[in-house]
Amino acid sequence: MAFLRFVKNATVVGGIGYTSYVLHQSEFDVQSIGLFRFGRAAWTVGCIAADYRFSVVNLTDDSDSTMKAWSECHLRSANRLLNLCSANGGVFVKVGQHIAALDHLVPREYVDTLKILHNRAPLTSLKDIRKVIKNELDAELEELFDDFEPTPLGTASLAQVHRARLKDDGPVVAVKVQHPNVRKHSVVDIATMELLVNCVSKLFANFDFRWLAEETRRNLPLELDFYNEGINGERMADILKKFPWVKIPKIYWKYTTERTLVMEFAEGELISNRDYFLKQKIDTVELSNRIEKMYNEMIFINGTVHCDPHPGNILVKVHEYGGEFDIILLDHGLHTKLTEEFRETYSGMWIGVLEGNEPQIIECAKKLGISISKHHAQLLSCMISSKPWSAVKRGLANVPDAITRGKEDEELRKNASKYFGDINKILATVDRQLLLIMKTNDLIRSIAKSLGNDERKSFLTMTRSCFKVDKMRRLRESPGIFSSILIHLGASWFFFKLRIYSFYLWLTYTRPNIQLGDIYLAELESA
Repeated sequence: MAFLRFVKNATVVGGIGYTSYVLHQSEFDVQSIGLFRFGRAAWTVGCIAADYRFSVVNLTDDSDSTMKAWSECHLRSANRLLNLCSANGGVFVKVGQHIAALDHLVPREYVDTLKILHNRAPLTSLKDIRKVIKNELDAELEELFDDFEPTPLGTASLAQVHRARLKDDGPVVAVKVQHPNVRKHSVVDIATMELLVNCVSKLFANFDFRWLAEETRRNLPLELDFYNEGINGERMADILKKFPWVKIPKIYWKYTTERTLVMEFAEGELISNRDYFLKQKIDTVELSNRIEKMYNEMIFINGTVHCDPHPGNILVKVHEYGGEFDIILLDHGLHTKLTEEFRETYSGMWIGVLEGNEPQIIECAKKLGISISKHHAQLLSCMISSKPWSAVKRGLANVPDAITRGKEDEELRKNASKYFGDINKILATVDRQLLLIMKTNDLIRSIAKSLGNDERKSFLTMTRSCFKVDKMRRLRESPGIFSSILIHLGASWFFFKLRIYSFYLWLTYTRPNIQLGDIYLAELESA
């Protein structure tokens, strides 16, 4: 009995001691303890799964009442997820932001609700910022910087950025510092996410979000390593040096570690501020075209892609003369490298979508991992293009009138709910390289829309890039010189037709605040 009493007392004392230690490590913030974070996540996911299971999972028709029920359930679930991300912070905010970027891949209610997370990132106190800098750089903040502004320029899910000046009248810099608890919580948070999505996928086949947990596990360590971000930035600067209007801030390696990143301070306006650009007499359509050219170069030609082009990561610096501007690309934590085989298949898929070539779409979908059914191949083309199948089948090169386009947008919104389970199956099986590319394209498409770009111009720019990739593939597979000559001649004729179509767009589309002739000459020079 004495031994049992000893064991009982030792267990109590040990439990109290361990709890005290955990609280001390968490600076007595009960909400940050892993068990509380896990419990909060488990409760939220359970509520979401139960809501779908008992509210709408058996509603499969297209009636207005069914669509309304699905929409209300999506909205309830999105708000629950928003509250979870806001409470747990860190990795959960990052995942919420990722979902918000999947326009037309997840129901609109999720996108609209979770977008607020771009402006609801955690704020780290200056006291904790000092601690991180001390731990990483082995020096006090005042020993390294002058004029360190205590209020951050911006906050994100993993870090925040402060303006400062390097010591001894050095240059003005941007100091990016990781939130102190993000790395510590990330392992538990990812494990929590994987456990919960695995449980849900076994209980409800239509709700398989394992792809999201896998992507988070694979990408988060890269984003938490700021030294890797600096390397990515320098690599991207070299890739995009052909565009003189692209600027990527210089890295100060002496002050850069896994948790701190010091870079050249870049001033500019957020890419989303169209009204500002119009007041400055900047042609917003040309601005959008340049961003699309930049990303087409990454995706189709080079294969190294900056995968987080949300508005906070793209600045525009307007010149004092001539209506010119520079595009500043920030936050290089998440890059992906695409294989040549993937780029060729993805280009082939886009050519099939632009031409409405169903056999080519199905063939490319199989190469991308979609062999479930013809319907899923069609659905993948809709997910890539953010268009309903009726538009893809017609061929996106044949742009409809405004009324038809409005009907297609409504059809696409309905399909996001109607094919919720099918979309999840596709995302779970498709080539992993495509997941980040679809997210990236949705963000670029959103920017183009906010800047007022003509959809036809976007397709023209993409067609040019896709055809270049297809031309290189055909030349590589060419059996002889004569065949290569025919390929070159065919390509020259194709690009000539693109120039004619570009001229037609120039004649029929009114661009704001810039000389049309100058733009057209610039387009011909860059074609």
